[in-house]
Amino acid sequence: MFESLFHGERDVKRLIIGASGFVGSHLSRRLIEAGEDVVLLDRRTPSYDIKRGVGVELGDYGDPDVIGRVLNGISVVYHLGCTTVPGTAQENPSRDIQENVLPTLRLLEACVRSRVRRVFFPSSGGTVYGVTQNLPSREDHPTNPVSAYGIMKLTIEHYMESYHQLYGLDGGIFRIGNLYGCGQDPGKNFGAVAVFMHNVINGLPVKIWGDGSAVRDYLHVHDLIDAMLLWEVRGAPNGTFNIGTGTGTSVNELIRRVENVTGLRAQRLYEEARPCDLPASILDSTLAARTFGWQAKTSLAAGIECLMREATKLRHP
Repeated sequence: MFESLFHGERDVKRLIIGASGFVGSHLSRRLIEAGEDVVLLDRRTPSYDIKRGVGVELGDYGDPDVIGRVLNGISVVYHLGCTTVPGTAQENPSRDIQENVLPTLRLLEACVRSRVRRVFFPSSGGTVYGVTQNLPSREDHPTNPVSAYGIMKLTIEHYMESYHQLYGLDGGIFRIGNLYGCGQDPGKNFGAVAVFMHNVINGLPVKIWGDGSAVRDYLHVHDLIDAMLLWEVRGAPNGTFNIGTGTGTSVNELIRRVENVTGLRAQRLYEEARPCDLPASILDSTLAARTFGWQAKTSLAAGIECLMREATKLRHP
């Protein structure tokens, strides 16, 4: 789909930090298939096929020696490295700062020294706004995160804007909806769609915080990758963009959809609501559509069907 967009681009070399992760692996494969010049950085070797000529670096982006070496000749950095999810960040906020905020600061400093042109950062549309006043929420909605994860993401947003103002480092900040898709690890207990699908298929309880009425904006990973590539190749200006579907689905409704697709009954386990859980999060992505022509294309129904097909293949190779 994007080969025609890449055609004519010259002297663009991309570094993908977190290339073995959920989003990183999808982005890396898309760019590699398009024949683009990429360097993959992660602490573990990617599990997917890598063509000859693609650079692979093992290491931590927070290591000054590693990042100083791999940034040589890089034009665009996709910063997809993160060691926490909302639950683990809340359990240990100081670790969250130590492992995510501080290394990102060192990365931004290294990008300025290496004359990197642009840095992409995935923020969180589900946590940075806090309790929303208007739905769907636009980018100018007040940001008042109540969770450690949202505070961490918003802090990095502020630093990225500071580095743009002070040093001219362009950034693309995406406030992303609740992401899901094939290849997401349910063992990390992050991503309700994948976790619910895995638990229902395997006869495990589905844990629900609160009464299941919480509403979220579920975004398929293929739509996110489309947005990232459009942001880059269409030269979107420095800025912050919501990336979501604009449609909300309650947790209870999501479980019903998974039950319908699998033909199985979920074992619902309702737990007391947590203070950090928000009642609703739905994103208005009009700015992304207007700026670089993106809109979500994958319906939740189609996305769940895709996950079911993957689960069937894994169970019956």
